[in-house]
Amino acid sequence: MDGEEKRENKISFVERINRESGRVTEDPKKHSKKEVWVLEDVTGNEYVSDVSSAAGRQTNSSWMKRGKNLFEELFYEAHPIRQQNQHHLAKAGTDRKLVREQSGESQYSTTESTAAFVKEDYISRDNMKIRLPELVRQFSAEVLGTFLLVLFGDGAIAQVSLGGKGGFFGNFQSIMFGYGFALMIGILVSGGVSGGHLNPAVTLAMAVLRKCSWIQVPIYMLAQYLGAFLAAAVLYGIYADGINGAGGKIPGTAGIFASYPYSGGEWEPSSVTLAFDQILGTALLLIIILAVTDDKNMNVSSGLVPLLIGLGLAAIHNSFGLNAGCAINPARDFSPRLLTLMAGWDSDVTFGATNNYFFWIPWLLPHIGGVLGALLYQFMIAIHHPVD
Repeated sequence: MDGEEKRENKISFVERINRESGRVTEDPKKHSKKEVWVLEDVTGNEYVSDVSSAAGRQTNSSWMKRGKNLFEELFYEAHPIRQQNQHHLAKAGTDRKLVREQSGESQYSTTESTAAFVKEDYISRDNMKIRLPELVRQFSAEVLGTFLLVLFGDGAIAQVSLGGKGGFFGNFQSIMFGYGFALMIGILVSGGVSGGHLNPAVTLAMAVLRKCSWIQVPIYMLAQYLGAFLAAAVLYGIYADGINGAGGKIPGTAGIFASYPYSGGEWEPSSVTLAFDQILGTALLLIIILAVTDDKNMNVSSGLVPLLIGLGLAAIHNSFGLNAGCAINPARDFSPRLLTLMAGWDSDVTFGATNNYFFWIPWLLPHIGGVLGALLYQFMIAIHHPVD
């Protein structure tokens, strides 16, 4: 069969559907241009649509563009094949009766009606796909992102703490960069879906600045606490033998999972110092995040945002890790701390009087620091940008 016969088969197919549905087929001589659209869905099936344009009207007119955009929005690819310039039309690989079967014996020969068929076919295949509400997708992304943050970050602490005194497995700089790269990985995984907050203090600050809705705040926070807890549980299982070999559930191994105040013997930071330490560290983190993501400031490429924020966290660890361990993330500290309590570490160490009830400082005060840092950047930098 030559190309001309194939073209006739495709056109007659549409005309046949028109006749069966009772619709009068327009005379092709009245039209100076005629176009056949072969629609291909994600499963590889092809459908044919006869699209005619009136004399003098270009086929790339606005209504045609709207129709094509609609196809693409429905995750279908539309391939225009100009009849007057195309000498061969490859026969579609799918039985053409599928058009009538899926459309309830109705006809589809215009852009709008073909789009309706595409949408109908897409919905009919919807039970084969996982399509989640936006908040559920964001919840899932925050769970996974925070999981990776804590898994890689606390994993670096575990390796340094349990790796022996030879220093082969690193020192504090290993932890510093370990948590910086962990944050980078978490943002890379979740940033395109949820924004990659991974920190309740960040979520609260973003809501105060109206960069996210308040309905997202409890959803994000729950996800972050859950992801951090799951990561701590996995890490405990991976390093259980090393923890037992290092003395078991003692204060030294509890520091793998949560932050604790400095206790070098010669001096100890006061509760006031520890409180301001967490407020300051979180405020600096929010200033870094807002600066990196501010298009009107340095206009950092989106691909560099996770790396630069991670390096910012590493810089904070490098300068403010001594007093309180630089948690500056309520979920990263509280959920693993809760895991250690459930796993059998002494409650006086994890939540009690041994450390002067330190647990509430890295749990609550980062929220204050995050909001202060966000407002500081907003009032000193953001609101002074020139108006476009």
